[in-house]
This record gives sequence, C-alpha cells and structure tokens, in this order.
Amino acid sequence: MNERKISKTKAVEYRFIFLTLLYPGIMFLVFYVGLNSASFAYSFLEYDADLNLHWAGLQNFKKAFEMIFQGNNSLLGRGIINSISIFLVLNVLGIPIHMLTSYYLFKKRLGYRLIRFSAMMPSIVSGFVVSLLYIRVIEGPIPELLLKLGIVEEEIRILWDPKYNLANIYIYSFWTGFGSGLIYYPNAMNQVNDEVIESATIDGASDLRILLSIVMPSIYPTLTTFMVSGVAGIMGNAGPLYLFYGYDAPPETYFSGYYVFQQTMSSKTGTAETLYPFLSAIGIIFTIISAPITLFTKWAMEKFGPSED
Repeated sequence: MNERKISKTKAVEYRFIFLTLLYPGIMFLVFYVGLNSASFAYSFLEYDADLNLHWAGLQNFKKAFEMIFQGNNSLLGRGIINSISIFLVLNVLGIPIHMLTSYYLFKKRLGYRLIRFSAMMPSIVSGFVVSLLYIRVIEGPIPELLLKLGIVEEEIRILWDPKYNLANIYIYSFWTGFGSGLIYYPNAMNQVNDEVIESATIDGASDLRILLSIVMPSIYPTLTTFMVSGVAGIMGNAGPLYLFYGYDAPPETYFSGYYVFQQTMSSKTGTAETLYPFLSAIGIIFTIISAPITLFTKWAMEKFGPSED
C-alpha cells in the first residue's frame, strides 16, 4: 500500500511538472526553434522575379559580408560600427557614473531621493511619451538657447543635422538607461554586510576605498550580468531610432538592429518579402559573431574579476 501511495504521489508530481512546463515548452519550440529553423533555411534561398523560392547557396552570406566589410560605405557596416561604438561609450562612461551615483544613493547623501526620482522617470513613463517630450525639447528650446548663446551661428535641427544627431542619440540612450542602473546597483549594494563597512570606516577607510575594495567585489555578479547581456545585445541594438524617425532615420545614425528592422518592415519598394533570405543570413552572421564574444566576456569577467574574499 505504501508503495502504491508513493507511486501515485510521484505520478501527481510528474503530471504537475509536465503541465507547468507544457506551455513555455510549446512557446520555445514554436517561437525559438521553429522560427530560427525557418530563418536558417531561408538564408540559403532567394526569390526570383516571379517570387518563387529557389536555392541560392551562400550568396546571401557573401552579400552580407561584403556590406559588413564596406564599413561606413554601407548601411549595414555603418550600423555595426555605431552599435559597437555606442556600447563602448555608454559602458566606458556609464559604468563609473552608475557606480558613483549608486554609491551616493546607497549612502543616502543629500538629495538622494530627488536624484533617484529624476533618473528613474524615463523608466517609469512610457518610452513613447518620453521620446515625444524629448523631441519637443531638443527641437525647440535647445536650438534657440544655443543660438542665443552664440554656440551656433544659425538655427539647427539636432535630430537631422549630421553633426549632432548621432551624439544626440548617445545622450538620449544614456539618459533613458540611467534609471535602470540606479534600480539594480543600489539594491545590490544593500546586500553588502553593514558590519564590514562599519569596520572599514572605523579603520579609517575613505568612501572611495570602501567602494572599490568592499562594495564593488560584492556587487560584481550584478555588473557581470549587465556587461554580458550588453555584449549579447550589441548586434541587435536598434537604439531609439524608430521612436525618433520611424522608418526614415538618417544614414549616419543607423544601428545594426535598426537596419534589419527597417529592411524587414519597409513597404516603400513593395519587395520587402524578397529581402527575408538576405536578412536571415544577416541574423545568422550576427549570432555567429555575438555568441563566442558573449561567452568570452562572461568567462573573462568571472576569471579576472574581483573576489569578495
């Protein structure tokens, strides 16, 4: 009898586990395995004049690599360069600023509530609303102010002027992404043992020494997660271009993810469907490039990063 009860209990547990995993399992098979399998198959095909598919071999990959190696002379090459550059700029500048600001909030210094609220506003409000407000400011008061201060000699359109539009996108991306860091990093800092910090303070350690020697090693796993996820998303980065420009972003502002999105959704030529095999090849190339770099970044940060000990 006991064995029967145990077997029935296990059967109920297995049934529960099966039913719990059934829906996400189906979603994984359909939207990941299925879609990626179709994308892989598409990358070796092409459409003819009658919109019939036929074998193309490696032609789509050859075309994609040619565009990539053209650099700034092609939209795809320029998009990859911009995606890498914005990642480097936002992390080289962003991580130190995130750390210092988060530590200021963690220490609850003067005005920390106002700083937290101001930085988190873009994360709370709809991205569409934030972008509209930002466009109103950047296309209205800011150019007028620059003109009055004599910084520019004539009125400019920051969103469209090649001298300013890419830098403007960097600033917007940094501003809108700043709030998320001020959620995760201070929360991670709150897990640091107070007694360790108090002991270091009694021993005469400065705030900077406490941050570098105690806090940073303790929150390093959080920093690793941000860095690894950021590296993994470089090739798929579309920036805020659709919010600012729709399908008509200036060429100099293109990101790699936006290029694929724009080509996929474009309806001007009426031949967007014929680009699917080529875009599928680009997606596979992006994966081949991103996967080893992401794994290496994770390994390197875990191997050479600081230890809590």
